[in-house]
Amino acid sequence: MPASSRVPLIVEQRSDETEEDTWTVYPTAGICIKFKEAHFPFSDPSTSKFFINLAHCTELPPPHRHAELDEDKVAQMVEEDPDAFRIPICVGELDRSAEDRSGEAVAKVDVLVNSEFFHKRISQSEFFRQLTLRIVCQAIEIKHSLRVDIAKQVILRNKKCIGELCAQRIRKRPTTTTEANGEGKVKATTDTKEEEDEEEEEERTEVDQMLDIEENGEKRRPRNFKVQIVDGKYADVRIRMRDQFGELVKESDRITLKMNNDRIVVLVDGCTKCADFFLPVDVKDDQSDAFFEAESATLRLKCPIDWN
Repeated sequence: MPASSRVPLIVEQRSDETEEDTWTVYPTAGICIKFKEAHFPFSDPSTSKFFINLAHCTELPPPHRHAELDEDKVAQMVEEDPDAFRIPICVGELDRSAEDRSGEAVAKVDVLVNSEFFHKRISQSEFFRQLTLRIVCQAIEIKHSLRVDIAKQVILRNKKCIGELCAQRIRKRPTTTTEANGEGKVKATTDTKEEEDEEEEEERTEVDQMLDIEENGEKRRPRNFKVQIVDGKYADVRIRMRDQFGELVKESDRITLKMNNDRIVVLVDGCTKCADFFLPVDVKDDQSDAFFEAESATLRLKCPIDWN
């Protein structure tokens, strides 16, 4: 077990979000995907029919440059780097009170994407439909701890949704956080114009291994973080720390950590952004712990999940 040092993690207390911080979205029905069997490891019964209502709205942004990229280009991008083409989505709550056409109670989740992307890509292209569905299923598994076999999907041809589409609240932008560094110096931070532009980036929903990958003899760097939901109670976050020259960071006092209840930002030497990503679940940021393992240059966070 490598030696580790605690990285102070202090986050300002925030009042509940106001309507000015979020949009209340009333989605438009798109397509409905049926799975004859989904696995619910923490529920009884543990298997059930499951439906995904893939709906759309204008409030979510479309994937960056999606209109100018064809299927072959996107497929190549995703093969080379899974993070190269991101699809912003919003995953709703698990509803087990919906009924299918025979009156049987079934489970469903509403998932939102951008309307333009839905009409121009998902509804027109099997490739983009399956790419989106793969990301959606991963996000649902992370948020609701249920698993489906994507190969056994059935897209309903005569039904755009099952049950009622629920209104959802979408945050306009991350809330202001405080920053904490390895020396324990804490100060309030505000967002600059440059940071505001960066905050337009889409939610990351996939979980990747922190590995160096070699291709054609050259190394390329995938995302350097990993998020794992443990026992449905907390998120275990691991971030591999590198500086602007690609060298591993071994000193905790070079690290600045900022977070709120769904986003983590890590800086090296106060200026180089090492990681900036959204969590797949809301966490209790004021109860989270952070440790730095110098030997592996890994920053670890244990974040209790807020299911409320």
